[in-house]
Amino acid sequence: MNKSTLRSLALGFLASGILTGAYAIFFQGNVPIQGVTIPSVLNSSSATHEEELAQYRDEMSSLIAERNTLEENQVTKDEEIASLTEKNTGLENQIAELQLENRSLSSDGDGEQSETEDETTTEDSTDEETENSTSSTSGTFVISQGETSVDIASNLEAQGFVESAAEFQALLDEWGLNSIIQAGSYEISSDMTIHDIANEITHGAYYYY
Repeated sequence: MNKSTLRSLALGFLASGILTGAYAIFFQGNVPIQGVTIPSVLNSSSATHEEELAQYRDEMSSLIAERNTLEENQVTKDEEIASLTEKNTGLENQIAELQLENRSLSSDGDGEQSETEDETTTEDSTDEETENSTSSTSGTFVISQGETSVDIASNLEAQGFVESAAEFQALLDEWGLNSIIQAGSYEISSDMTIHDIANEITHGAYYYY
């Protein structure tokens, strides 16, 4: 056989195989492989797709459930935050009320304390005035050499022995006692009248009945 004959024979076998396979597939529904058919291939592919779809549905349902859970948790947290905010506002209002009450009590306490202090001061002043009016001054009164009657009268008033230097000076002037007052130390007191003091510092030169 020459080459052209062999080539023709090979092409004939190839064409025969192609026609046989096409007939088996399109007319008999069989793939020219043992145990494999077109329906089985199609059914297998469809089952795989169904399984994948079912898996996707399950995953989608799981994701939706997780999303719903997260949303519910978020709502719960929002409610808790709102409740805490409301409680905080209530506490702030209570604190403000307590501060106002404290200020009011402090103001009342200061007012009462001020009134008490004023009353105490008034009582002390009254007591001092009473003591001053009732207490007497007694002691040694010194007349220095060369002092005038004006100086003596002023010193008597300054040391509390007489109430008025002018009144005592008027007495000295009226009775002409300015020149007969003698220097020295005299034991006198504010209980004595101006006449008694004048009698004392003149060594009895003046007497008054």
